[in-house]
Amino acid sequence: MKFRHKKTMARHIPWLVAIALAGCQKTATDELAAAKQSLDKRERAAATIHLRAALQDNPQLAEARLLMGENLLSLGNPAGAKIELLKAREFGAPEARVLPKLIRAELATDEPRRVLAQYQADLKLPDPAAKADALAALAEGHYALGNIEEADRLTREALALDAHSVPARLLQVRRLNDGGQADEALRQLEPLLKQAPDDINALLLKGDIAAQRPAGRAEAIKAYEQASALEPQDQRPLAALVTLRMMKKEFDAAGKDVDRLRAISRDGYLTHYMTTWLRLEKGDLKGAGESAAALLRVAPDAPKAAHLAGVVALRSAQYTQAERLLAQALPGHREQGDLRLQLAEAQVRMGSSRKALATLKPLLDLASPPVAALSLAAEASVAAGDAANAQTYYSSALKIDPNNLKGKLYLALEKINAGKQEQGLQDLRATAAADPSLAADLTLVAALMQLRRFADVEPALAEIERKKPNTPVASHLRGQLALVQGQVPQARAAWEDALKRDPSYIMAVRGLAGLDLRENNVAQAEQRFTSFLAKQPGNANALMDLYAVKVQAGTDLAKLRAFLQSAITAAPTAIEPRIALIRTYANARQPKVAIEQAQAALKAFPDNRALLELLAQLHIDNLDTTSARSTIARLRELPGDDSDRQVAIARLQLANGDPAAAAQTLGMAISAGGDTPEAQKLLVAALHKSNKPQQIEPLIRRVAAKDPFQAAVLEGDWNTLRGRHDLAAKAYGSAVARQPSSELALLTLGAMGRAGQTKELERFETQWMADHPRDVVVMTAAAERRHFSGAPGDKAVAERLYRRVLEVQPENPFALNNLASLLLQADPRQALAHAERANKASPNRPWFLDTWAAALAATGDRKAALARQREAVALAPDIPAHRLHLAQMLIDDGDKAGARQELAALEQRGTGVDPAALAALKAKAQ
Repeated sequence: MKFRHKKTMARHIPWLVAIALAGCQKTATDELAAAKQSLDKRERAAATIHLRAALQDNPQLAEARLLMGENLLSLGNPAGAKIELLKAREFGAPEARVLPKLIRAELATDEPRRVLAQYQADLKLPDPAAKADALAALAEGHYALGNIEEADRLTREALALDAHSVPARLLQVRRLNDGGQADEALRQLEPLLKQAPDDINALLLKGDIAAQRPAGRAEAIKAYEQASALEPQDQRPLAALVTLRMMKKEFDAAGKDVDRLRAISRDGYLTHYMTTWLRLEKGDLKGAGESAAALLRVAPDAPKAAHLAGVVALRSAQYTQAERLLAQALPGHREQGDLRLQLAEAQVRMGSSRKALATLKPLLDLASPPVAALSLAAEASVAAGDAANAQTYYSSALKIDPNNLKGKLYLALEKINAGKQEQGLQDLRATAAADPSLAADLTLVAALMQLRRFADVEPALAEIERKKPNTPVASHLRGQLALVQGQVPQARAAWEDALKRDPSYIMAVRGLAGLDLRENNVAQAEQRFTSFLAKQPGNANALMDLYAVKVQAGTDLAKLRAFLQSAITAAPTAIEPRIALIRTYANARQPKVAIEQAQAALKAFPDNRALLELLAQLHIDNLDTTSARSTIARLRELPGDDSDRQVAIARLQLANGDPAAAAQTLGMAISAGGDTPEAQKLLVAALHKSNKPQQIEPLIRRVAAKDPFQAAVLEGDWNTLRGRHDLAAKAYGSAVARQPSSELALLTLGAMGRAGQTKELERFETQWMADHPRDVVVMTAAAERRHFSGAPGDKAVAERLYRRVLEVQPENPFALNNLASLLLQADPRQALAHAERANKASPNRPWFLDTWAAALAATGDRKAALARQREAVALAPDIPAHRLHLAQMLIDDGDKAGARQELAALEQRGTGVDPAALAALKAKAQ
């Protein structure tokens, strides 16, 4: 019975609880009344709880929505306030109470010009006091945008309706203060404070006025703290305190106030804004980026939020994002000077020089343009190739600010480039002597090194050490100076000294590793970077340096790929390891895998130009014109209008068989300031392939008026394309006579060969090599021509030329490989020695491995020969000759089944296979 009694009671407990709760449950009306009582006491947190309870019971309770909106606005949450006020209006709250608050909420969170246009066009409020409040809100919006006359007009209209309107009178006081009449502003503010002693906005304005006075800091803090004490849940007084402390770089004190903001609202607009600003000023770019993302989440359309987030992106070198955010912020800002400079800087950094100049134009058109605007305009002009305007802008900047460093350096270098070397160097020395930084000193050293004035470099390095006694820079430059002069021991000592000064100085590690590689001490070079990465495991530059050393060491391809995968894990934000990994597959003629890797990389870097260009080229190489065109379209959609990218797009369009589109793109690039030799050459090719030859000759004449040399090159290109090789040889010959270069010499020789001008070719080639005895490029080309000509005696001449190349460059891999190939029959052992050196100098090259395998086979080492030949086929499975050679080696080794397998693979691939050679090997493999 006892047990049954307990069970019966337990069954009735839920009902008893429900009855008890029903007896004490509050209605929405009760919660609303409690909220009003809390608001009267300025207990905003408690009021919020009551209002939420009321709205939970009755979501359409208009007065609760209205009070919630007003409360959130007072708490510094305009985004939340806007939502509640719109719902209050929907559920029938009086427009006289909703509209003034709604205007203020939307001005804080939306694009202000749109908000002002929307509400000012149709402002109908019968209640004079309410309309005055709404007009004052509109006036505040205009004033924030710098529309002073309209703000004044609306303020007067508001005061005509309600002479006691506190918001309108406060705006008048702010106008006085901003106009430099702080004393008069305070005098007019005093009666307002008496009229409304607990008005938070009046107290905040008092603090703002005091903060601008020389001895008003203490008074400002007192006013802000008084406002905070009156409204403990209002974030604005704390935000004002943070601003005051940030101006004095008092980051610790500002941090404490930010913590107070966070205690009021963790997800409030002002909490995220001040957190972002504090982190930015403290140099915590990662943290600033995270809080900026949160700020944009709560206020995606607020101009101030976009501006601050844009500055964070700019300082983080995220220029595309910076440009988007700063451009979004521009229309909603009253003071646009700094914002325009920041936007223009982002545009310059991302290569959009023309857009940067357009952004700067309002500042450049001022009677006294800011020096920063002139300097940025000069930088944009340099990037656009407009040296004349760059010089004008820098000269103007120097007239305003004689200490403008960038301008001084640019003009000094321009003098050196114009042949006035002594004057330019003298200007650099004077600038370096007056500037405490190292910018001018480093520019001077670079200029002296380029001019090969080595004796003058050491005094400049001594001056660097005098300015910065512990810097590794001078020692590093001393190492470069020694190496240029062939003083290897002195270079090593200098770089070791740089590392003693700063063990994390990667330039010195690179210098020492370079010396190790010169001495064929690959293991030591690899160890240097491994040790460096033990301290800085995510250093992308060091990872790629180590990768280059591993490549030079002949590391197995699978191990290289594994290393790159580990580099991607160690440096996930670096693009270089991903591109290197993709290229390992592309170079091995595995286009599908390369494309898959590129597409995977694009998921992490969706707007990366280098990746998109590489993917487009991979599609072209894979003969997938549709995918290539789609990727090129993505490349075109990237922000910015830089001509360099347009030229890259045109190059891809031309390779993808779309010359008309390429010509159009190049026209855009040239009109955007990219009238470069590369763009001109591509345009000639594009016009030819799109059957528009009538446009080519006018182009060449236009270029000739400014640059006869470049016009001669273009004429050579044009005649080559249309098969007039005799005219091409003449044009290239004219160009190379003006500016001798290996490239032009080869173009001239090629045109002569195609034109059948054998005697002229041999005469030009002989004379060129006599005049340029160390030009290994032309020498190698001459050797290869004779190597494969088949004419009697040419192979002996080719051998002599290869050996001349090796006298100039003992480890030239192409000369070593070709010489090995040439000697295979006459001297297999010497051929093997050269092949081994070629593969050591440039490992993992399929053609070099093929030659090495042939040399090993010729000297009787069939096992090693097979291993090398398999490596060649693995690296480049689509080269038929290498697989044919492997099949032959397998037959010679008695592995006919293996040979048949390779020959079947060749038949399956089809293209590029010599039918006779294939048939002969198939017969041998039976």
